[in-house]
Amino acid sequence: MSTPAHRVRPLLALLALPATASYAQAQVDSPPQSEPSPEARAAAKERFLRGLSSAKAGEWASALPEFVESARLFPTRAALNNVALSLSNLGRNVEAISAYDEVLRRFGASIDAGELSSLRATREELMTRVGELAVESEPGGASVSWNGREVGVTPLAPILVDTGMHTIEVSKPGHVTFKKTFSVAAKQLLTVQATLGTQGAEGNIAARPARGGPAPAGPAALRETGHAYFELMGGLALASSFGGGADASCDESVADPTDPTSGNRPACSDRSRPFGLFAGARGGYAVTSHLGVELFLGYLSVHESLVRRLALKANADATTLYSGRYEDSAKIRGPVTALSVSYALLRDFPVVARAWVGLTVVNVSTSNFGSYVATEGDPEPQSRSVPEADQRAWIPFVGPEIQVGYPLGKKLQLGLSLAAFVAFAPETPRAGTSEGRRLFTSVSPLGTFVLPREDALGTFVVFVPNVWLRAGF
Repeated sequence: MSTPAHRVRPLLALLALPATASYAQAQVDSPPQSEPSPEARAAAKERFLRGLSSAKAGEWASALPEFVESARLFPTRAALNNVALSLSNLGRNVEAISAYDEVLRRFGASIDAGELSSLRATREELMTRVGELAVESEPGGASVSWNGREVGVTPLAPILVDTGMHTIEVSKPGHVTFKKTFSVAAKQLLTVQATLGTQGAEGNIAARPARGGPAPAGPAALRETGHAYFELMGGLALASSFGGGADASCDESVADPTDPTSGNRPACSDRSRPFGLFAGARGGYAVTSHLGVELFLGYLSVHESLVRRLALKANADATTLYSGRYEDSAKIRGPVTALSVSYALLRDFPVVARAWVGLTVVNVSTSNFGSYVATEGDPEPQSRSVPEADQRAWIPFVGPEIQVGYPLGKKLQLGLSLAAFVAFAPETPRAGTSEGRRLFTSVSPLGTFVLPREDALGTFVVFVPNVWLRAGF
């Protein structure tokens, strides 16, 4: 659908006009509005031919002033068309639209139906590449500057603006100026509402579809440049293992000395993978309409348990204790802090990729319990649990996240995400509370037994599927 003429500000005097898919190469013999002098016609033709030469070489920045000067000296349809074409190839689509309007105004009555339809279709295609801007203020009558150029006073009816990053200033004598830099998307109508006070100025930017385009939901609407946002998230923490000694033992085999016919068996008979919760809050700042920098604070709690087969030898003795059900567990819990960089992948739908780098300081708790049988001597089973000392571990981590959301309103989104973190745990040797060793003495005179030397943690990967809620400011 066409945009009313009052919404397209005439910029021909500023050398701003639109373009088609190919530049016109017609001679400068179209009928002008008023007959120029022979000298002006000759100069216009010379400038026109220079412009054609630059255009053929793809040098649109050089071609534009030549076509503009040719159109000024002798405003032919070919010259005006080529002004429009140059502008569109330079990405100055709003000015290109103005140029096509000038072509239609001057020559529309003399253009055949087929070419007239093509020109209008080209103009409409350019309209899909631009956005619109409306400005309101309290108090009214404020001057509106767009990228340093004054474009009117408030209330300012919608005007066409090119896509990309722009700066607006709304000012009035005796009041603080409202200034904001933000991104404009195609087919998007942005309404700026500025409140100018004597001590400060504030405002907000609302986005909605323009000319029937898709709703500008998601990061483009929520994360204008210079805006902050806040996010709550919570979900599961899942891992294949903690990467410690207990997990490594599951790749081994153990013979049951109480049953020589059984042969070697897997060292782990039952296993619960690390499972827990990951939750926190994130604050971010939109550096551009796509790029954000963020700080996260949260909490992590993950638990793992497994049942092992374990054979122990007494000190300086071949006597063996065997446990077919040695229960082993580990739990980590503690605060998490991280920095992240996020990037909005799509303009019209909130899909965000994020890279994390962070640190968690966790308390590592481990425990053990086994029912042991001596292979010789006392046949009675004996149950033992060696108390283990908790320890603190500083664990750095890195990883990516992909986030998909659904807009609940102009400033609110709800969504799902999946993160994967590689955690680089330091050495965490499991130690008893007595003498630092995990040892116990048999109830019968079989000697003292020491549990294997193992680290509680190693390098491991945690997957975090989660739900999040974000609010923009």
